[in-house]
Amino acid sequence: MIGLIGKLNAHRALAQVMADNHALWECAADRFQQAQPFGTIQALGLSLQALIEGDRLNAHVRARRFPRLLRGVGRALAAFHSAPLPLERTRDPQREVASLTNRSRLLRAVTADPGRVDRLVGRLTDAVAAHCRMTGPVHGDFHHANVMVNDDGIALIDFDEMGLGDPALDAGRFAVSLSVPSLREFGDLRLLDLGREHFLRPYLEKTGIDPRRVRIFEAAGFLISALTLWRLNRAEGGAPVDNLIGLAESALDEALRRPPSRRTDTGPRAPGSVDRRRWAADSDYVGQLMKPAVHRLHGAEIHRTEVRLGSPGGSSLSLACEMWGATAADRWHGRAEGVCRRNLGASATARLADRLREILAEDPDAILIPPILGINQRLGLILWERMETRKLPTSTAPETPGGSACLGRALARLHAADREPEGRSTLADFLGRQGLPAANELGLDPVEPLAPSLSAPRIPHFGLAEDRIVIRRPDKLGLYPPLLAVAQIERDLAARAGAAAAAAFRDAYLAANGRDASAVDAFARLLPLHGPRKP
Repeated sequence: MIGLIGKLNAHRALAQVMADNHALWECAADRFQQAQPFGTIQALGLSLQALIEGDRLNAHVRARRFPRLLRGVGRALAAFHSAPLPLERTRDPQREVASLTNRSRLLRAVTADPGRVDRLVGRLTDAVAAHCRMTGPVHGDFHHANVMVNDDGIALIDFDEMGLGDPALDAGRFAVSLSVPSLREFGDLRLLDLGREHFLRPYLEKTGIDPRRVRIFEAAGFLISALTLWRLNRAEGGAPVDNLIGLAESALDEALRRPPSRRTDTGPRAPGSVDRRRWAADSDYVGQLMKPAVHRLHGAEIHRTEVRLGSPGGSSLSLACEMWGATAADRWHGRAEGVCRRNLGASATARLADRLREILAEDPDAILIPPILGINQRLGLILWERMETRKLPTSTAPETPGGSACLGRALARLHAADREPEGRSTLADFLGRQGLPAANELGLDPVEPLAPSLSAPRIPHFGLAEDRIVIRRPDKLGLYPPLLAVAQIERDLAARAGAAAAAAFRDAYLAANGRDASAVDAFARLLPLHGPRKP
C-alpha cells in the first residue's frame, strides 16, 4: 500500500508543477529519494504525490549521525543540480534581487540600525547581479525542513518552486537555514560550522561550483534566517537579528575577497542542454502538460496518454497523441497533435492562437484554429487538439464550400483579425530582417503593420471540417506580411491545381480584403529568389 499526500497548487499552474515533478522523478529517481508524482484532480487544483515516510532533518540535530546526514544532503543536492530537466520557470538574478529588497523592508523595522540593512542589501544585490549564473535546476526553497530522514537515508521534498537558476542559491540557503534549529536546540550557532564542513564539502566536490557564489547566497540566507527567527521568537522578545546581519556582512566580505576557483562552474549542465526527443516522447510528461486545457474544454480528467513520434524533419519532431480519461458522466477519449522544434516561440504562438480563436469565434465564415492544449517554451513544444478534417478541395467555383475561393475569404478574415498596429513590427522591419528589398522598392507601405498569418503556408496546412476552413498547423501562426502568405498560397495552388484555382483564390481574397493585386504581385516577385524557405 502506498500513502499519498495531496497539495493544492493555487499559486502556480498545476500542469507545469506536475510535469516538472514527473520529469524530476524520471531523471533523478535513481540518484536520491523524492516523492513520486501520481496525478492530479484538475477540478480541485489538487496534485497527488507519494508520502515520504520519516522525520524532518532538524529532529536529528542532537544525533551522533547528524554529520553523516549532512554529507548525504550534500550528495543528494548535487545529484539534483546535475539533472537535465526540461524546466521553463526561471529564477534569474533580478528575481533574487527583488526578493532581497522586499525582505529588507521588514528587516529594517526590527533592527537597531536600519541604515546598516540598506547598505548590506545594496551590496548584496550588486553581488548577486554580478556573480549569479543560471547553470541548472534549483529547488528554490531549499532549507532543513525540506529534507526528510528515514531508514533509506536522505529524501528531498517540496519541489513546487523548482526552476532554472543558480544552484549556489540552494547550497547557500540550506547551510544558513541550519541557524534556525541550532538556535532553538542549543541556543547558539554551532550547526553553521558543522554544515559548512559536512554538507558543503561533498557538494562542492561533486559540482565544482565556485565557493564565492555559495557565500554570496549564504549572506542572503542570513537575512532570511534573521526574519524567520524574529517571527518565531518575537513573543519571547525577538531574535538575534543584529548578530545574523553581522554574519551576512562577514559572508559577503569573504566572498568578494576570495579569488575565483580554478574549477569554476564546471559541474552543472548549462540550461540549454536538454533532450527534446526524450521529453516529446514521454507520454506521462506530455499528458501532464495537456491536462488543464482538456479539463477546461471537455470537463475531462486524463488518466492515460500515449505519444507517437513521427519521423524527424531537420530539427523538428512531430507528435501524435491519444488520451483516455473520464468526465463526470462518462468515459472520454481525445486526440492531439504537436511539434517540437528548436527556436519555436511556443508561448507567443499559443497566446496568438488563443487570442485569434476568441476573436473569430462568432464569425461562421472565419478560419478555424484548433485549441492549444499544452506548451513547453524551452523545448519548443506545442500541442493542439486534433480536428477531424478532410483534404481541402481546390474547385474554381466561388460558391463551392471549401474551395479555393472559400480559402481566400477565410484567409482574409484571419489577416484582418487582431489588428493592433501600435508597437507592432512593420513591413519595413520584416523585410530588413530577411535581407529583402526595401518596401519602397517594391511599391509597398513600409509602416504597414504585420498581421496574424502563417509562415510559408502551403495547401496541406489547411483542411476542411464540414464547410469551414481549418488551420492544421497552428504552430506556424505568427505575425507576417499578409500578402506574402497570399503569394505563397497562390503559387502552391497553381502548382497543385492549376492557374484557374490560383486565380479564384486570389480574386476572393482581394475582394474580401480590399487590397490591390499589385501588392500581391510585388511579393510574388520575391518568391523565386527564396523558394519555399520559411520567412
